[in-house]
Amino acid sequence: MVANLAKLADRSFIVGFLFPALVFYSCALLLIVEPVNPALYTTLTESVTLGDVLYNALLVWTLAIFLMLGNDPLYKLLEGYWPPVSWIKPLKAREERKLDAIDSEFASLRARWIDEGKAFPASDIARYTELLRKRVDRYPEKPESILPTRFGNAIRAFETYSSAVYRVDSIPLWIHLSTVFSDDFREAFEDVRTAVNCAMNFVFLAGLLAIGLIVVFTMSFNYALRISQVRPFLESGEYGLLLAAVVSLGLAWGSYELAIDRAVGWGRVVRAGFDCYLPALAKQLGYKLPDDPAVQGEFWEAVSRRAIYNQTFPPELLAKLQPPEAGKTAPAE
Repeated sequence: MVANLAKLADRSFIVGFLFPALVFYSCALLLIVEPVNPALYTTLTESVTLGDVLYNALLVWTLAIFLMLGNDPLYKLLEGYWPPVSWIKPLKAREERKLDAIDSEFASLRARWIDEGKAFPASDIARYTELLRKRVDRYPEKPESILPTRFGNAIRAFETYSSAVYRVDSIPLWIHLSTVFSDDFREAFEDVRTAVNCAMNFVFLAGLLAIGLIVVFTMSFNYALRISQVRPFLESGEYGLLLAAVVSLGLAWGSYELAIDRAVGWGRVVRAGFDCYLPALAKQLGYKLPDDPAVQGEFWEAVSRRAIYNQTFPPELLAKLQPPEAGKTAPAE
C-alpha cells in the first residue's frame, strides 16, 4: 500500500497527470468559476487559511487521480476505438487514402531506384527514406489494421511491430517482457510514456475547458447586441470568453500534435525493448532460443497463445527447441 501511495508522488504521476490537472483547475477557476459564481471564486482563491489551501490541493489531486484512472479509456477514445470518434467514418477513410498515397509513391520510387541504380537522384533517395520512416513510424504494417486517427495509427504502428517481426503479440507479452528490463531502459520507457500521457491529458482538458467556456459565453451573452455590429460587440467585452475558448481549442490541437510526435518516440523505445530483451525473456522462461528464425517465430507465437488462452506448447514445438542452458531445465508443459 505504501508503494502504491509513493507512485502518486513520483515524476510520472506529477508530470503526466498532476501538472495538467493543476493547469486546468487554475484556468477553470479564472475563466469559468469567476464569471459564473464570483463568491465561490473569492472563497477558493483569496482565503489564505491552511484549510482552504489543502482543500484546493485536494481538488487538484483528486482530478489528477481521475485522469490516471481514466487513462486507458482516454487512449481508446483518442485512438479511435470508441464513439464518438469511431462513428466518424470519413476520418478512417482519410487515413486510408493517406496510407494508399504513401504506399503508391514509395512503390514508384522503389521501382525507379531499381531501374536507375546509381543514377537515382539524391533528392529522391531522401524522399524514399522519408516515406519509409513515415510508413514505419505512423501506420500499422497491415492496411486493415488502420484506425481513424493519426494518434491511434502512430500507436498501432508499434503495437504491430513485434507481431510482424517476431510473431509476438505485443500487448499480452509486454508485461512478461518488462520483467527482464534493465533499470535504465525502464526509466527511458517511463519518460516517453509520461510525455504522451501529459500531452494526451492536455488534449482532453483543454477541449473540456473550451466546451465550458462556450457554454458560459452562450449563457451570459447579451443577445440585445448584434455580433454584426462590431464596435458595440467589442466595447461590451462579451468576446473575452469566446476568445479564451478559441485559445483553449488551439492548445488542445497543439497538444494533440505533440502527443502524436511523442507517440512516435514511444514506439521506437517499444521496438528497442522487443529487439533487445526477447532473448532474455526466453531465458527467463527457461528456454534457449533456437537458431532457426522460423522456429523462433513458432516459439513466440506459442508463448503469446499461452499468455492469452492458457494453451500449452505443442509437443512438436518442444521437440524443435534447443535444450536450455546448463543448470536450467525447461518448464514442464
